[in-house]
Amino acid sequence: MIIKEVIESLRRRKLFSYLIALGLIVFFFIVTALFQNYIHIKEREGKVESFQGLPSYPIADTLFEDSDWKEYLNEPNALERVRRFYGYLEGNLGEKYLHIHTQSIALSPGNVKWDEKLLHGYEDGYGNNEKVKESEDPYYAFKAVQMNKQAFDSFSIDVSEGEPLSSEDFHHSNNPGVIPVLLGSEYQSIYQVGDQLTAEYLFKDFQLEVKGFIPSNTFVSQPFVSEIYLDRYIVMPAQQFEAPADEEEWDFQRKHYFNLISGSIYSAEDKDVIVSKLEEIKAKSDFPHIEIIGIDMPLENLFAAIQEHTRWVMILAGVLFVGCILSISILMMTKIQNNYKNMSIHLISGATMNQLFRYVLAEVIVLVSVPALLMILLYMGAFYFVPPQYILLIVACVFMMTLLSILPIYLQFRKLPISRLLKRAE
Repeated sequence: MIIKEVIESLRRRKLFSYLIALGLIVFFFIVTALFQNYIHIKEREGKVESFQGLPSYPIADTLFEDSDWKEYLNEPNALERVRRFYGYLEGNLGEKYLHIHTQSIALSPGNVKWDEKLLHGYEDGYGNNEKVKESEDPYYAFKAVQMNKQAFDSFSIDVSEGEPLSSEDFHHSNNPGVIPVLLGSEYQSIYQVGDQLTAEYLFKDFQLEVKGFIPSNTFVSQPFVSEIYLDRYIVMPAQQFEAPADEEEWDFQRKHYFNLISGSIYSAEDKDVIVSKLEEIKAKSDFPHIEIIGIDMPLENLFAAIQEHTRWVMILAGVLFVGCILSISILMMTKIQNNYKNMSIHLISGATMNQLFRYVLAEVIVLVSVPALLMILLYMGAFYFVPPQYILLIVACVFMMTLLSILPIYLQFRKLPISRLLKRAE
């Protein structure tokens, strides 16, 4: 009986029903968008949570002048000392040392169709299709980022396809001449897992083996650059090489290792403690040409932005929630006022005010629940998976919206004069 009355009531005032349903569909659509936005915010926060409150101490070598550089390279065991220093940075410093270095890499893309937005400098307006090396298959300067193992672990670099990098991938002796790499999500339509790309890194030829693809919107951070999104990058593990066998290899490794010792130390310790630890490994490795070049809080702006973003998401959701409750209440009360004659007929036929209120309550539940169910089905169709948190959020919205919408209607019902309704029916 109640279902039949609800259906008749919805048909009787189609315009009101359509307006309420449309408003609720818009509300649940925006709630869904805000939920996705909130999930994205929390994912970003989770990626960098371990850095919260940690200052960054960037370090770099002090061989600024060409004369200083050449003088050091002429010293005995020059390369071995810098190699040893990097080893101590990675394993003996006792603090988090991250090497994240954005650079270009000369890549021969082969016969595949690729986009110039993958080129180094594209976002800054100077990326172009100019060849950086002439050969049968020309080379172009593609965006790349080189990261040490601690950086990969700290930012939890995962893959959407293929395999993540393992500890062995950072040691070049395991597969000489081949550097395993991960590609950003925008490469996924160009290459496949297992492909080998011909590249030139620091003027030395390598094969880059595609181990996997990084999910979209994955980012890492550098001092003074809080977010570097990897969608368009070739992501390389910082390679550790065996001792050079010839002059050419020695020349390559000196450039490579001086690159690796430029990075940042992240620690909650005071600067004096970090300086003391750095001095200790400088002495052990006999490499004094390094210093801390400042202090930075690279992720504080990001954390502040995340908190501000979350606050505005909550405010917007709250405003929309209140707006929808008011809209439903006003429209339903208007509908009741325009439906006095029909209510009077029900009263004469023996219905009670409680029964009439149950009809209205059932109608509100149907009006709120149907758009909510529709949005859950659309979410499932779009993402193939509905998180339990999303279902709980929608159910909570339906419950609270029904409860708060029906409250003013209930108060209006209590004030309805039954005698006047019966007179309307005569």
